[in-house]
Amino acid sequence: MKIQGYYIADEIRDLFNWSRDMVSKTARAREWGFVWVGRSKLYRASDVDEYASDRQRTDLLRKTDWLKIAGSQLVRDDTYDTTCPVCGGFAVMKPPADGIEAAQSAPWLCENGHAS
Repeated sequence: MKIQGYYIADEIRDLFNWSRDMVSKTARAREWGFVWVGRSKLYRASDVDEYASDRQRTDLLRKTDWLKIAGSQLVRDDTYDTTCPVCGGFAVMKPPADGIEAAQSAPWLCENGHAS
C-alpha cells in the first residue's frame, strides 16, 4: 500500500538498512507524524526526508574536522549544505567566517567523494 506523502515502515527499513524496531524507536524519538491505515502505520514523508537530510549532512561533516559532533547527535543546520561543483550532488561546506564572498572559496566535501 502506498499513499503519497507517506512511507511504510518497510520503505524506511530499506532506506536506512534498519530493523523494524529501529524504525519505531527513531520515529518516536524524532516525533515523526503518522497515520494508521488498517493495521499499518504510515510515516509522514517530510519527517523521514528531513531526518535523511540531517543524517547525510552529519555523516559528511563527521568526515571533516570542521566541528565536533557528539554521539548520535544530528546536524540540523542547513547552512552547511551546498551543491558539488563537480557532479551536482549533495555536498557540505565549511561556513566562512567572513561572509558570503568567502563562501566561494570555502572548503567543501561531496557525497560522491569530491572535495576541495
